Amino acid sequence: THQEDVAMTRDAMNQLIKGNLRISHQEKRYLQKDGNIIWAMVSASLIRDDNGKPVNFIMQMKDVSDRVQNEEKMRKLNEKTMETLNELKLLEHDENLLNKLNRALQICITAEEAYPRINLIAQDLFPDLNGGLAVFNKETKQMETIIQWGKTPLLTKIFIPMDCFAIREGNTNLIEDPEKSIACGHYLKPPSGGSIALPLIVHNELIGVLHLWTEKGEKLSQHQQDIAASFANIVKLALANINLRTSLSELSLHDSLTDLYNRRYLNDILLRELIRLAREKNTLCLAMLDIDNFKYFKVS
Repeated sequence: THQEDVAMTRDAMNQLIKGNLRISHQEKRYLQKDGNIIWAMVSASLIRDDNGKPVNFIMQMKDVSDRVQNEEKMRKLNEKTMETLNELKLLEHDENLLNKLNRALQICITAEEAYPRINLIAQDLFPDLNGGLAVFNKETKQMETIIQWGKTPLLTKIFIPMDCFAIREGNTNLIEDPEKSIACGHYLKPPSGGSIALPLIVHNELIGVLHLWTEKGEKLSQHQQDIAASFANIVKLALANINLRTSLSELSLHDSLTDLYNRRYLNDILLRELIRLAREKNTLCLAMLDIDNFKYFKVS
């Protein structure tokens, strides 16, 4: 009898002796001389004398190894099938969130409108992870942490691009074991679990950087890494398009030489103000200023 089935066998024999069972049926394992395991269906009953005292056991054994092995194969196959189905459901869920993010960002006019939408989707997409988004400020030449989510916020509010190894390399920086790697210098304290940093770069122009990190002792799964890459691509393209539209709008409303508002801006703002004044039944004072010989300044 297999060592792990000895207690079960003794219990069945005790039940027969006490009269609690008339016949015992068990599936148990036996060890062959070569170490192989066989499964057997064992039926046992107890023979008693005229006084009711136990005399001997009668046992019948049937080899059921093939059936047990087939059942084990079916169990593993079912587990694998359920695992695959769960992965497909998770993938479909994440793809729906990514599509939702893409649609939400396409209607954003400014980056300030995009950040809350990015934050909401990130929390749904990475419920078990901490994370944050830092964007590059062209005026200060610094990275500014715009949003963070999760239980353990670790990103500093402002840092320079060179503090981030992912930005230095221009490539994804993945850390699986924090004890065997050096974390970026922009963390308040190094993450105690696995982490990933994805630089957001479009046409060699730095947009920002996306960070994700786990709790202590955990690693990012391959699925989480793949979804993070897709998430980062959507975010960087959306922010790049918003920045481009903002730049074009600024160019169309400002004089390129003096950076003053031009006539296009006047037409736009004046129309809006006239509509507002008509709605509020208010008045408007408009002053026109003509600068003599300004054209010579523009030529020079």
